[in-house]
Amino acid sequence: MSGWQPAGPLRLIVGSRPGGANDVFGRMLVEGLREAGGPEITIVNIPGDEMAKAWQALRDAAPDGCTIGTSSNVLLTSFLAGKSTLHYSAYTSIALLVEETMAFAMAVRGAADWSGLLQSGRSLRAGFIGQPGNARHLALATALLAQGYDMAQVEFRGCETEEECMRELTAGQTDVYCNTASAVAALVRAGTVLPVAVSAKNRLPEVYKDTPCLAEFGVSEPFTAWRAIIGPPGMPEAAVAYWVETFRALSATPAWARLMEEHHWNSRFLATREFDGFLDTLSADLERCLAAIAAH
Repeated sequence: MSGWQPAGPLRLIVGSRPGGANDVFGRMLVEGLREAGGPEITIVNIPGDEMAKAWQALRDAAPDGCTIGTSSNVLLTSFLAGKSTLHYSAYTSIALLVEETMAFAMAVRGAADWSGLLQSGRSLRAGFIGQPGNARHLALATALLAQGYDMAQVEFRGCETEEECMRELTAGQTDVYCNTASAVAALVRAGTVLPVAVSAKNRLPEVYKDTPCLAEFGVSEPFTAWRAIIGPPGMPEAAVAYWVETFRALSATPAWARLMEEHHWNSRFLATREFDGFLDTLSADLERCLAAIAAH
C-alpha cells in the first residue's frame, strides 16, 4: 500500500441523478468496496450539462485525495464536439475500471437481422437516447462506418427517454435502436425488441447467446463505452497510489465479477499511466470518427 490515508470523509462525485448510468456505476463501486471491506464513500450527485457540472465541481475540489469522481466517454466527446472546455488532461487520471458493451436492436415485427439492415442500401434511421456524440450515438456511427455504410444515408435520431425511442421504433419511425447491453437486455426480456448485434469481440451470454457480435461481421475494434475514476488536478502521488491500489484490489474480488455479469460489463483495469495512454489514443480515434460523421 502507498501508506497514505485520507484525512477526511471520502466523496465520489457523479454526474447524473440517482438511477442514471453514472450513478449506477458509482453505487456499484460503493457496494463492491463495502463488501470487500474497503473505505466508506459518500456519493454526491451533481447532474446537469451532460455531466459538465460534476466535472467542474471535481476540478474545483481540493486535491487532498478525499474527493474523486466518475468519468466516461462524454468527457472526451463533449470537448471534441466543442460543447465543453473541460479537457481530460485537466484531471488526475486514476483508473479505468469498466468497458460497457453496446447492443443494437430492432422492433419485433417479422424477420430482422443486422446483415439485412446493412445490405438494404436504403436510408437508415437510427435511434438512441441523448445528444449526438454520446456513447450510444458513437456506437451506431462507428459500427456503420466500419462496415462501409453510406453515412449520407443515415439519419441519427436522439430522444429524451427510452419510452420515446421505443415509440419511434415500434411506429417504424426508426429502424434500429442502440443502448447499453444491460438496458437492451431488459427490453428483450419484456418482448419489446429483438437484439440483432452487440458491439463486442465475442458473443454475450443469456439473452444475447444467439446474437452475433460485430467481430463476426469483420469489425476488429468494436466501440465500447467505458467508465473510470478521475480526481482533481494536483492530487499527491501517494493519494493516487492509494486509490489505484484500492480499485485494483476491488477488481479482483468475486463481488466485482458478479457485478460485471449482472450489468453485462467487462472488467478492464488500467492504472494511471496506462489509462492516460488509453485516453490519448481514444481521443484521436474519436476525433477522426466525429469528423467522418460531420462530413456527411
